[in-house]
Amino acid sequence: MNTRLVLALAPLLIGLTGCQGSLHGDWHFVSAQPNRETFSLDNVAFRPDGTYSALTCFDGRVQQENGTWDFSMGKLRLRPQGGGARALTATVTLDRLELRRGKDLAVLRKGKRGGTR
Repeated sequence: MNTRLVLALAPLLIGLTGCQGSLHGDWHFVSAQPNRETFSLDNVAFRPDGTYSALTCFDGRVQQENGTWDFSMGKLRLRPQGGGARALTATVTLDRLELRRGKDLAVLRKGKRGGTR
């Protein structure tokens, strides 16, 4: 197979296969539909040890959240320390993460706000 084609498709294939390594690191909020107050995550850190921290907003309730996470087959599962679990549909490509909860959409960009990766 052509080496250029493999290199060009690698980021897409990583996102489709749900490689947890593609989520490791810091992410920040970019946009949301219908709005940020309905569904958003910001200042997210997905750590290689399977823990995360994030400022979350679900249906108007904003909170700093810590817990564990895993990503497989396009599903991101968040398990906050306070209990419960959330399953979100996730698509990750290069430096963009799209999270869906039903019709709601939150878009995040890789790195800390201000361009630091």
